[in-house]
Amino acid sequence: MEYKQNTFRSSGFRSFNPNSGFANVGNELGLSQAIIIPPNASLVVTSGQCGFKNDLSLPVDVREQVMLAWENADKTLKAAGVVEGWKNVYQIASFAPSLNDEWVDAMMEAKAKWMGDNRPAWTGVAVAGLYNNAAVEMTFR
Repeated sequence: MEYKQNTFRSSGFRSFNPNSGFANVGNELGLSQAIIIPPNASLVVTSGQCGFKNDLSLPVDVREQVMLAWENADKTLKAAGVVEGWKNVYQIASFAPSLNDEWVDAMMEAKAKWMGDNRPAWTGVAVAGLYNNAAVEMTFR
């Protein structure tokens, strides 16, 4: 089933979820199981983005780290020439020591703020640890 109610569709991206329980997960988390990239699209690949403050310290609060990670990622995208920032991101890989409710809620809040109704292909992975004991690290395209 093609999801047609998203902003990045205007850039030629198309997003899909199968007609199954995966569609429910897609609706709940605002993600897509598959994305079609338009022809001649530029590709920007990032390294891991964490929730560092400008002085390179990490807040203790998970929500604050998550919000800073998304803000830092937006700055990275814009530095690479992606004028619309998160509006053109179609794939996210996120890593955290725990994918608990606090972390998921913060990620959904950040996604709503930065991506609106866009539905990227998204993989979340729980890991044993991250650089400097960060609560989140993300890569995206």
